[in-house]
Amino acid sequence: MPKAILIPIFLIILTGNILLEYGNFKRYTWARKSFGVLFFKTLRNKETSREHFQFTGAIYVLLSALLCLCLFDKGVAAIALTVMLISDSSAALVGRSIGKIKIYKNKTLEGTAAFFISAVLVNLCLVALHPFTLISVVACVVATLAEVYEDKMEIDDNLSIPIFFAAVLTFF
Repeated sequence: MPKAILIPIFLIILTGNILLEYGNFKRYTWARKSFGVLFFKTLRNKETSREHFQFTGAIYVLLSALLCLCLFDKGVAAIALTVMLISDSSAALVGRSIGKIKIYKNKTLEGTAAFFISAVLVNLCLVALHPFTLISVVACVVATLAEVYEDKMEIDDNLSIPIFFAAVLTFF
């Protein structure tokens, strides 16, 4: 699908999600019902009980998809977003289930390794979209570091991972 169609679609979905999340925060009945049906089962406690409005991870995922489409080649954007989705999930699942060796705050060596290995595998599986080179490995390292040091950058990793990854693939 052409970028000229994808970008407005993601912009509409992002805008709708922001309005829904804000409406839920303000406790508007229409938003509470819709938001509850769509998201309450998947959100962590810190995302449902807030004193001030703050985006959930979904907003950052949609924003990163929109920015990746606007700033990068579609193939690079697709790989970057897939790395964020699969590798961030892999890191969390492995880190929480078998992670023992703490490397930084709540991050474990096992979860970090799972992120990096899955990012490399995603790149290898999507080689038809962008050639796998040494720069691909560097992009995986940068994305891994963005995940580990998310709190230092104060940027949600659903946004930083794909943007940093795609920037490395594009500009180096």
